[in-house]
Amino acid sequence: MEIEEDAIYYLATNPNNSIVLCKLYEMEDNVKIHTLMKKGLFDEAKKVARDARFPEDIIAEICKEHADKLYSQRNFEEAIKQYSETIGHLNPSYVIQRYI
Repeated sequence: MEIEEDAIYYLATNPNNSIVLCKLYEMEDNVKIHTLMKKGLFDEAKKVARDARFPEDIIAEICKEHADKLYSQRNFEEAIKQYSETIGHLNPSYVIQRYI
């Protein structure tokens, strides 16, 4: 295994018993957040955004996406908790229309 500034290289054996050189590198924070959200891991995406000191409107957008997902799953109580984290960033009429 060799470590560079931006990556780690290691040799591995694949199922065919051939040796493969693999490179591991850390994704940029915005790519991490997007990937986590696509996988439905919204809490982890919020943590990455907060740790990276992303603007509050980005964190609010993550909360909105999470709330929309919860709402579509008919988990209304948890959705409203996520919507409440968007106060000041999301137009209140968006939430009101969902619950009417």
